[in-house]
Amino acid sequence: MLSHAEQEKYLISRVGNPVNFKYPEGEGKKKGKLVDRVVCFSSENEKVVYWNLIDLIRFENEDEDRLRITYYRYRKRENEWNFAGQTSLTDPYSNIVNLFTRAVREKDWIRPLFKKVYEQCRDVL
Repeated sequence: MLSHAEQEKYLISRVGNPVNFKYPEGEGKKKGKLVDRVVCFSSENEKVVYWNLIDLIRFENEDEDRLRITYYRYRKRENEWNFAGQTSLTDPYSNIVNLFTRAVREKDWIRPLFKKVYEQCRDVL
């Protein structure tokens, strides 16, 4: 079984790897590269550890990078990873901005999240 530090190191080590994106129901495929990644421990139980990720992906022949918001499961006993990206949001950066902007403008329940992020990151924004 890998320690938390080893798990995080493994997930970060994937940066630079190819990304193959396949749309559901045969709508097409895209090839690209994992440009960067943010990794954050989520939770664990006796069997699995969950890691949340935000990936920056550059697809071939596209002008705009995409963000993928996803997670991995690390199965402790089996020492195996399960990727959840096949069902994750992967969208151009501008679409993510539009989604979050609309959410903040329309939904009061999400505003505290963005306020808290701003408070914790004010020094770098």
